[in-house]
Amino acid sequence: MASTGATTAAIAARAQISQPYLFALFRDKKALFLATQDRVHNDIRAALTEAWRTATPDESPAITLERCHTLLTNPDTLRCQLQGYAAAAADPHIREHMRRGSAQIFDLIQHLTGADEASAAGLIAKSLLLSLAAVLELPASSQASCA
Repeated sequence: MASTGATTAAIAARAQISQPYLFALFRDKKALFLATQDRVHNDIRAALTEAWRTATPDESPAITLERCHTLLTNPDTLRCQLQGYAAAAADPHIREHMRRGSAQIFDLIQHLTGADEASAAGLIAKSLLLSLAAVLELPASSQASCA
């Protein structure tokens, strides 16, 4: 993890802070990466909550998930989430962190929808397909077929 991705100098410059201040905030790149994943999970949970709050009684959960994706205002949120999954393959600490964040999202979907585990897993699968379609900038017709 420490040797991959952007340099801390580039990260600090993009954040418009000094590199020493970056390390005052985060002990290393992994801590910064995990904090970023926390932000991603928080943004996704907030978008899910808002999507279900504004759902109509006759709206399907799949349509509500589509709206959730439109509520994610930072276009890098889904890209960052996918980076977390990719990094989890090589690092057990990141894997556990991503597992916890994903479990919280799964639990929230179950809570919001009242779905059983199998139905909630199906909604998560659809959400991940929508995420991939958005990151790959697939045409809207392709994204609609994911739901």
